[in-house]
Amino acid sequence: MKCKKCGADLKLSDEVCPYCGAVNYAAKRHIRDRKFYAQDYQSTHKQVSDTDRKSSSYMVRGITCGVLAVLVVVLLFVGFHAESRAYLRKQEWAVDHYDEVKAQMENYLEAGKYYEFYAYCDSYHLTGWTAGPFLEYYPVMEGAQIYYFLNSHINQYLAADNVYDRNEQLEDICGLLPEFYDVYSLHYKARDVVSEEETARRLQPIYDAMNANLQTYFGLTKEEAANLSNMKKDDMLLLFGEKANEK
Repeated sequence: MKCKKCGADLKLSDEVCPYCGAVNYAAKRHIRDRKFYAQDYQSTHKQVSDTDRKSSSYMVRGITCGVLAVLVVVLLFVGFHAESRAYLRKQEWAVDHYDEVKAQMENYLEAGKYYEFYAYCDSYHLTGWTAGPFLEYYPVMEGAQIYYFLNSHINQYLAADNVYDRNEQLEDICGLLPEFYDVYSLHYKARDVVSEEETARRLQPIYDAMNANLQTYFGLTKEEAANLSNMKKDDMLLLFGEKANEK
């Protein structure tokens, strides 16, 4: 490169001519561009490094989350499997001790201890089990469970301190009673192992106990309580409402 003023040889790094002092504009542009590209390189390098660190961080987090998710699934599976085994072991024990378990169930029924009967059956996971040797008792278990729910709603009805809560409980009671008195529906799943007549015979004491409660707490007559099995929900609500107004 030559100096435009004196013709001396110049280097690209010479901003001025060392001989005549003239400004070397080509060198100034070169130095300026080199600084710009150096700054651009540093900025780009920083962005790439930051992105790489973030990507690595995200990757580590992703891997960690993935591992944790797998562990959770494994633990849930193991827990479910263990719970299922415990569930089945109780059923198997009840089957192996069928005579003993059946005798205890009959004792509860004969004593009118329907809560205890249902709780005992549930402790061996017999409630809702439609494949085992205790299927003949399935309708009675269902009836005893609804009996429990009904009495719970009756207690809440009696404890209610305002008309809205009482009406809500009364709705629930009258919603459950048709299901409770429907022998055919309760019996249906056990129809192949026990007659409907036998199911009705076993359910009758539970019905009698519920009818007695309804007579005591709602003022129904014996005939009105006995006729509930033929009534629909709306008719029951009307009857209970009339009885409440009579008090």
